[in-house]
Amino acid sequence: MVKIITTKDLQVSYPNKQVLKNICCEIPKNKITAIIGSSGCGKTTFLKSINRIVEEEGGRLSGDIFIHGKRISEIPKEVLRKQVGLVFQSPLVFPFSVEKNMLYPLNYHFNFSKIEQKNRVKHSLQLTGLYEEIKQDLTIAAHKLSGGQKQRLSIARCLCIEPSVLMLDEPCSALDMKNTIYIEKLLVELKESVTVVIVTHNLSQAKRIADYVIYMENGELIEADDYAIFSRVC
Repeated sequence: MVKIITTKDLQVSYPNKQVLKNICCEIPKNKITAIIGSSGCGKTTFLKSINRIVEEEGGRLSGDIFIHGKRISEIPKEVLRKQVGLVFQSPLVFPFSVEKNMLYPLNYHFNFSKIEQKNRVKHSLQLTGLYEEIKQDLTIAAHKLSGGQKQRLSIARCLCIEPSVLMLDEPCSALDMKNTIYIEKLLVELKESVTVVIVTHNLSQAKRIADYVIYMENGELIEADDYAIFSRVC
């Protein structure tokens, strides 16, 4: 197994509460890793630790997290977050057009020409299937999109800066079956070029798309394995 992320004795605590306890795991490259476990067991905090959001929320982190063999504490946050994209459970769209939503990260991380920007925006929206639905008017306000479209816009916005890891926190929890199937299909296709880490309460979804599974309870990693884990934890 070629690993892309490794954690060693990872602990996360907030005032008067410890959320993660001695997490040691490896996340394989170009696979879909599903993180499962009951509500409140620390799954989302684990994602936020990798993206260094925990520190900004007042949390305290100890232990080590490595990406590509380098400690994330040694990587500037803007560089780390270019490598590791995070899509939240509730789609986060900025209060302006779809096009400007896509251009925001491009302008922040790159100095592309207008043509390069246009091509990158189009390609990323095509990956999520959103381009064909709104190509007639990319100036449409993002808040006018449906829930499924907003989620795909959030994913496209992450993909446009070409991260090596895409993390998603319950991306299908509020979506209908049609949009859920579309996003699952998208993630399976993306793993050829991007490592995917997904938090999900939906065990059927994890069984359908995951190559590797991390099972957590009460802030601890109980088990990590391939598909065979389901016969033991479900």
